[in-house]
Amino acid sequence: MMRFEFWIGSKGSPRLPIPLRFLHLGIVALFLVGSAAAQSADTHAVDWISKPDRQDFPWKVQVLPPRLTFQQRNLVQVRISLDSEALQKVGTDSDLNFLVRIADKDGRWLPGESYRPFHVPTGLDKHQEIQFDTGMYLRAGEYSIAVLAYDRSLKNYNLTRRPLRVPEVKDDPVPELDSGLPQVEFITDIPKDSINPASVEMTAARLPRIGGPRVTITRVGPLNDQTWPLGHGIETLQIATPQPIRIDLILDFSDWTDPNFRVENSGQGYRQDVGRLLQMASLLSHLSPKEGCVHVSALDILKMKVLIDRQDAKTLNWDFIQKQANSLDQATVDVRALNAHNQTQDFFAKFVAQISNSSGCESKNQTARHFVIVAPTSRLALSGHGDDGMAKEEDGCFYFYLKPPVSPRDPGADDIKRVLKPKKPIEFDISDPGKFRKDLAKLIAEIERRSTGGISARP
Repeated sequence: MMRFEFWIGSKGSPRLPIPLRFLHLGIVALFLVGSAAAQSADTHAVDWISKPDRQDFPWKVQVLPPRLTFQQRNLVQVRISLDSEALQKVGTDSDLNFLVRIADKDGRWLPGESYRPFHVPTGLDKHQEIQFDTGMYLRAGEYSIAVLAYDRSLKNYNLTRRPLRVPEVKDDPVPELDSGLPQVEFITDIPKDSINPASVEMTAARLPRIGGPRVTITRVGPLNDQTWPLGHGIETLQIATPQPIRIDLILDFSDWTDPNFRVENSGQGYRQDVGRLLQMASLLSHLSPKEGCVHVSALDILKMKVLIDRQDAKTLNWDFIQKQANSLDQATVDVRALNAHNQTQDFFAKFVAQISNSSGCESKNQTARHFVIVAPTSRLALSGHGDDGMAKEEDGCFYFYLKPPVSPRDPGADDIKRVLKPKKPIEFDISDPGKFRKDLAKLIAEIERRSTGGISARP
């Protein structure tokens, strides 16, 4: 079961993900989060959903085109809008119910469904509408989607069934990636940032601060689905190696700020950065060497904190990690970190050095080859002693750097890249999910080549 997000707003106007948008109407945007696991559609709905299409009251149903996420899942979003004035005219009562199901190409219902009851508040203005969104992850294929809205007492209902095609990735570099995933996974939560694909934040606000005004940088436009909950299941990412390997994935959850502390990221921007990182990290944690292991570490470099230290990827609970990451308080400054802010470069370099000296994953007769993947939320300006970053000495590790996309709020320098430069990391520019899929295939191929002793040209 899953969560629906309900909105009540003015008809014909764009909806912003903030309650203040509706104060002039005397109401607020309404979100309902219920214990959906304990609820299910009644027998009428089960019978109706297999019948021909029907419409007893006005509504609008949108099944948005599939979008690929950084976790390499195909996200399908469903949006339903109901006219409150029209509902009152046809006599529907104050309890509406919504049900979404998916059938395969042969018409067989797939496991799971999205169901949510909704109590309509009394006294709605005739110019307002009820709107809700829901979503699911689907493997490539041909489906049909059924969307049902009904009231219990008057037996009025609307039903629409539509064909739904999720296309294969053209010239897929990792065609087996989702072979072990379920055909459909109904999403348990809907991020407020993604209620409207074109949602925006309010105009940047200037706030007083020592040394001059502080400007909050916001983002406008599509959100690229970076804040949606992580999908479940294990992707197929096999690495064929003739000897054991150890892969260390180092994540950084720092919220970008400029070196003069004059510009800070918006809450929305940080959520997007974290969401993108979590989607990529959960996928990379499922890299599966023929022999060896994958460990995951997480930092907040700017606060000089180790959040996760070399944990076996097989033991990670990514739902818990996502919940904790989304609750990180970037507005609170750690006093120790503030006093030592000029040591952030050294903190990062020392932690990477510890990782490079870690052992494990060996077989009885062979030492594991070591690969380190560094992935931050954003480009950072770090402070420290010296300009050379890490030591240039050979440590036996091969490094990869997943460089975050360029943003107007970037500091103009990428000091994580600078610190890693002596290790000659292979860089991948993370710009969109499709490119990341290709880079993922290159990364796997590079690990396979280097684990055999071969050195290839860099992508």
